Amino acid sequence: MKHWPFIVVVLVTLVVFETDTLWWPYIPLLSEHLPFGRTIAALRILAAIVIVWALTRRGLGFFGLGGNPLAGLLFAFITSAPLWAPLALTAPVAASIDPIALAFGSFYFPFSEEIFYRAFAFGLLHRVAGVPFWIAAILTAIPFAAGHLYQADDLGSAVGTIAITMLGAVLFSWLYAAWDWNLWVPFGLHACMNFWWSVFDVGDGAFAGWAPTAMQLGCAGVAVAATLGWRWRNERQAAEARA
Repeated sequence: MKHWPFIVVVLVTLVVFETDTLWWPYIPLLSEHLPFGRTIAALRILAAIVIVWALTRRGLGFFGLGGNPLAGLLFAFITSAPLWAPLALTAPVAASIDPIALAFGSFYFPFSEEIFYRAFAFGLLHRVAGVPFWIAAILTAIPFAAGHLYQADDLGSAVGTIAITMLGAVLFSWLYAAWDWNLWVPFGLHACMNFWWSVFDVGDGAFAGWAPTAMQLGCAGVAVAATLGWRWRNERQAAEARA
């Protein structure tokens, strides 16, 4: 299979960045002067850009950043309503909100993750190497979920964290493909959900109980329904134009 080199490079890169805590201390120039999480996020973006260029000779256009960002953010605000609307009615606003931490947690880290896991890893596996959607989505969802295990305090929360983050990763991959590789769509939903999670006093980590999880699943359901409706409308318009 001629695309095996793409698959191997993607999987090796995922392993390298999922074991970042092992090699980070051995790079004194970075570990002694720069914050770990924020630097790793930047390195993921840089690695994704360099590897995509080396393998495909394609630049930033490959990542889906040329799509309409306003459409992605509007989609995200509407489809995240099952999260922010109930929280606005039932949950207090977080007692203390650090604007810098909020910006990093709601926008910078989701952007890095969508570039790395969706546009780079899932994109190369599915779009370029031809790996079937579900295999490519799950292969990239596993390390994505593992990277969030630090949020869990016990076995129950670990299982919940793995389940909800893997589901989110597969959903974001599906949205990326369904919206014609417009990365702003999955990024927008990812960012909005992180934002509302931080603004309201929900709890720590991706899994904060069954009620918040039901709200997250509601977001997923609305996102899928809205996407299917958008695709149906476009296909109908295209059919009418050909008639």
